[in-house]
Amino acid sequence: MSNGGTLVVQYQRDFAWNGKNYAPFPAKIGSNQPGEPLPRITDETAAVIFLKPEDPLLSTPNKITGKDFDGWVQERGLYYGQNLMRNTLRC
Repeated sequence: MSNGGTLVVQYQRDFAWNGKNYAPFPAKIGSNQPGEPLPRITDETAAVIFLKPEDPLLSTPNKITGKDFDGWVQERGLYYGQNLMRNTLRC
């Protein structure tokens, strides 16, 4: 990634990710407070907002927009990374 690569991570659980060093930078899935539930967005009507909508990850080869989430009937997101490094990009 330091030479311009991209790492895309989808649906990782804390027990399968934390402490394994799969990512090029330190990352942890879960709450910053022990015993707290894992972070998730369960409101199916929650707005999807992309911080960098023109990023190639979201725009090529097919453009992904908020409309792509219309009718989504599962969590909007779950098992978010915590304590991510500054050089981690979120789209």
